[in-house]
Amino acid sequence: MKVVLNQAECVAIFCIAVLIVYVSPFFVFRSPKDWDFIFIWDDRSNFVENDVLQSSFSLDTIYAMLTMIRINVYEPLAWILKFAVTKLVGLDSWWVRLVSVIVHVGAGMVLAKAAAVLLDIDYLLAKLNRSGGVQTDMQQLQSWSNRHFPACCLSAVLFLIHPIHVEVIAWPSAQSYTLAALFSNLAILVHVQDIDKKLLKAVTENAKRDEAKDFEVLFGDGITRSKLLSSGMSA
Repeated sequence: MKVVLNQAECVAIFCIAVLIVYVSPFFVFRSPKDWDFIFIWDDRSNFVENDVLQSSFSLDTIYAMLTMIRINVYEPLAWILKFAVTKLVGLDSWWVRLVSVIVHVGAGMVLAKAAAVLLDIDYLLAKLNRSGGVQTDMQQLQSWSNRHFPACCLSAVLFLIHPIHVEVIAWPSAQSYTLAALFSNLAILVHVQDIDKKLLKAVTENAKRDEAKDFEVLFGDGITRSKLLSSGMSA
């Protein structure tokens, strides 16, 4: 029986295969000497000599993590994550790096979704500008949604495996950068989803082009402004 895969399924298989190859060194090289802390940098201070991470769970420990500044860096959420990892699996740099990979992949998935929603907005605005109005049924709107997600998944994979990001995976102390990317991408996703929701509401209410105030508030001159929005947010 011949198996025929659609575009989304092909993209999903490709992305999964690339990510498996990307994380394979974690399981091929598993000896402690392969994944030790990098003592010549900040790992000694942040992990090995950090009494807060090695203390028991208490309100004082939480307060210390929320107020602690080490090596002139303030990263409370990163300390909470490092503390949780340390309590669950011990002071094991392999697990610290693996958690960094998981958070990094999560940031990439959120980025793919945010980029797809943003491009869907741009595509919808272009369609509405060419059609001369905003009167569109929901079925047609749904056919226009999520059309960019497979391509955005490919770009997100490129983001994930790009050598410029190897530091956040290879260096345990850089775990905070993965959290920063995750929350930054989540903020972008929430923002573009809110815009998308308002835009769809304006369209489904069958408002006329000159009466759709949401369009004016969100995009000003329409497709021209949306192009600028797309360029700015993608950057």
